[in-house]
Amino acid sequence: MAPATPVEVIGREEELAAVDEFLSSLPAGPRGFVLVGEAGCGKTTLWQAGIEAARELELLVLAASPTEAESRLSFAVLSDLLGGVLAETLEELPEPQRHALEVALLLRAPGGRSPDERAVATAFLTVARTLARATPLLVAVDDVQWLDASSAAVIGFAWRRLRDEPVGLLVTRRAETPMPGAGLDDERLRRLEVAPLSLGALHRLLQARLGLVLSRPALRRIHEVAGGNAFFALEFGRALDRRGATLAAGEPLPVPAELRVLVRDRLVALPKPTRDALAAAAALSQPTIALVAAAGEGEEAIAPALDAHVLEVEGGRLRFTHPLLASAAYEEANAITRRRLHRRLAVLVRDEEERARHLALAADGPDPKVAAALDRAADHARSRGASAAAAELCEQARRLTPPADLDAVHRRMVASARDRFSAGDTLGAGALLEEALASVPDGGLRAEVLGSLALLHLYDGDQAQAAELGRKALAEPGASERTRADAAADLAGALLFMREDLDAALEFATLGAELAARTHDRRVQGESLGMRGLLECLVGRPEAASTMLAVRELGDAPEKTRVVGSPSFHWASYLLWTDDPEAATLLRACHEDSVVRGDEGSVPLVLGQLALAEYLAGNWVEAARAAEEAYEIALQTGQRPQEALSLSVRALVRASLGAEADARADANEALALAGERGMAITRIQATWALGLLELSLERPEEAARLIAPERERLLAAGVGEPGTVRFIPDEIEALVALGRLDEAETRLVWLDERARTLGRLSALAAAARCSGLLAAARGESDAALADFERALGEHDRFSMPFERARTLLALGGAQRRAKKKAAARETLGEALALFEELGASLWAEKAGAELASIGGRVSSRHDLTPAEERVAALVAEGRTNREVAAALFVSDHTVEFHLTRIYRKLGVRSRAELARKLSG
Repeated sequence: MAPATPVEVIGREEELAAVDEFLSSLPAGPRGFVLVGEAGCGKTTLWQAGIEAARELELLVLAASPTEAESRLSFAVLSDLLGGVLAETLEELPEPQRHALEVALLLRAPGGRSPDERAVATAFLTVARTLARATPLLVAVDDVQWLDASSAAVIGFAWRRLRDEPVGLLVTRRAETPMPGAGLDDERLRRLEVAPLSLGALHRLLQARLGLVLSRPALRRIHEVAGGNAFFALEFGRALDRRGATLAAGEPLPVPAELRVLVRDRLVALPKPTRDALAAAAALSQPTIALVAAAGEGEEAIAPALDAHVLEVEGGRLRFTHPLLASAAYEEANAITRRRLHRRLAVLVRDEEERARHLALAADGPDPKVAAALDRAADHARSRGASAAAAELCEQARRLTPPADLDAVHRRMVASARDRFSAGDTLGAGALLEEALASVPDGGLRAEVLGSLALLHLYDGDQAQAAELGRKALAEPGASERTRADAAADLAGALLFMREDLDAALEFATLGAELAARTHDRRVQGESLGMRGLLECLVGRPEAASTMLAVRELGDAPEKTRVVGSPSFHWASYLLWTDDPEAATLLRACHEDSVVRGDEGSVPLVLGQLALAEYLAGNWVEAARAAEEAYEIALQTGQRPQEALSLSVRALVRASLGAEADARADANEALALAGERGMAITRIQATWALGLLELSLERPEEAARLIAPERERLLAAGVGEPGTVRFIPDEIEALVALGRLDEAETRLVWLDERARTLGRLSALAAAARCSGLLAAARGESDAALADFERALGEHDRFSMPFERARTLLALGGAQRRAKKKAAARETLGEALALFEELGASLWAEKAGAELASIGGRVSSRHDLTPAEERVAALVAEGRTNREVAAALFVSDHTVEFHLTRIYRKLGVRSRAELARKLSG
């Protein structure tokens, strides 16, 4: 039977959607669904989720989970399936069928008359038809390959004879095993391969089941070796957790005893030369028959592995049929055998990186020549965007560096730390740099270590510490101009992130740019000049535009530049602050660039900024998805500020959608993660979300109370760019609603002056709307209408749908109060349509209430809005409100709101009527 507690399904959205679609189709007649995959891939979890969904749809479920041992017992599965319904169905069976079924299920002694299997099968068919007359029926069997022969025959007999009955068959089957019995594999059964878990889903699985958050490189290792198999991944996770969740450079992922048992029998049965050949194949990144043969016993040793399906040939290369077999084959060889193997392979391979790896693994002590070869290989890895590989090669180089050569040891530690950070292993990078700082002497190398630590803390959440380390790096004697330029830019960045002492931050950014200009290093120049331009923009200096154009003209960043330090990212951030829609396009390109380069440490910040750009553009589903991905990767890469940033954007989306509880939870968690002196953009966006939510809920006093302290802090620090404090219009609206008009006017004067000085379209539109609200509150009707019309004129010059809808709502309200009913009805109808399309349920309710107050229809159209169409389509597929909300990244409340309007517009009363209406 299925478990009583809800099943948590992670990373299986497509499979769940397919199961839901199958279940919703059952009323139309017999349907079957087979989930196919290897052991441990998650078939059973999906099967259990399918049973839960069926029960939510009020289907009757007959379930069984046979085991291999039970497959030799007659009618074992049939007994499990019927155990809960026999009492209510036996009396309705004809006596021969009832007798046969009772004997088969050991409920009655044979009494001299052996049951006829056909009578048992007919009885089961009668039971299924009887049950399905009352409600659709689902027969669910997990691991159908263990179905006993008698039960298989009975179920197959019944299945072949079903015609129009609403009966479904949901089964799981292990890959490479046939469906048991006859008749259970016809065209009515849909077959779905359960795909390997994605990297993100694997991260969520380990976190949810084990409370384990691994570095991005370690997570990738598990994903590769487990082949995306959930069971295998959990076992690897437990094994790593027992040893502190760390892997040394070049160290193979340990195969847990539980998994070693699964594969050992396949390996020990092979001849010793074949096992040696398998170890060679496992040690090579691109094994071929020729390479493996040259490393061991010749081609003859490979053949048994091919015959046993341990290896296969694909495109001229050898491939293990499962990555787990490769790990086990390598571990079977002892340390001495492995060292000899790597020594042979170092001579045979041609790739520079792979040759250096083999040399390192063959060494039995410090070797300067091998360490130098590893340095060259690390440079090669960086040039192709393989940061994790570069970090591992640097770490191996350090291990093989003679201890007396302290400069080389420290240089390789710093290089490894920087590569680890780029690869997403923030904790590992920090540990290396702290170790280096404890032993490095004063001078240029110490300045470089201090600067690297400053950069790490800058993105790890402790901006105050980053600033302190940056100052120390600048003051360190013997620091190169490049190191000092980096330190100055990072120090400026720390103050920018904190939004503290922005005048000093600009001075450091200017110093960094001056030092960078003397280095002729394009990476340093781009990072330093970009930081200066962003600070000029933040404090509201018009010259920021020319500085940022100079940054843009630097062109693409060198390969070793982190994406978040590149001219492209700085330019995209500037455009995001200044209302240019090209920001989203550039940020998508930055995301692609960071993935290609292997710069996973940059991904969360890039995605966080992209999420904000999508939010402002009204693409709220895309914004929520980007924020969710940013959050997961920030967890994996150990970047707490980026966790907070992504949560703050998601809070903003949820607040706009009206998902009160979720928005509060995200915003409060973001604020807790950010802390008082953390990443200010997180505080800004979380405060913005909470203030907007309170305003949406018509609690202006709370909105003003939340926003005022953050606004005061930012303006006192020197912020002069309205595009970085987008919550000020919300504070003004709240103050107007409270009747605190003088305070509102003070805020408006600042907003209007900044908007006009800098020519910021969104600020000009917001200032005009706020001016209209203020005029309306003072009873100046004509002035209010003029201000709202002026705001709409500004909206025509840029695209922020939510802001436009809010202006339309304000204008429509003013028109209504001025007795301009026809104009008000048209304006409010447009506002309502925009709010509905966005999914802004609370704001749509406000617009609907305004319309109702003038006797107008709540909607001027019978057609569904795009948002309503999306909800209607998913509901018609049979999805629950919760599932629709998850698919569209909206709240349950928003779905209910849309569904009420859909029913009214289409004249239907139920989900079934809606499905018929849409299909017709």
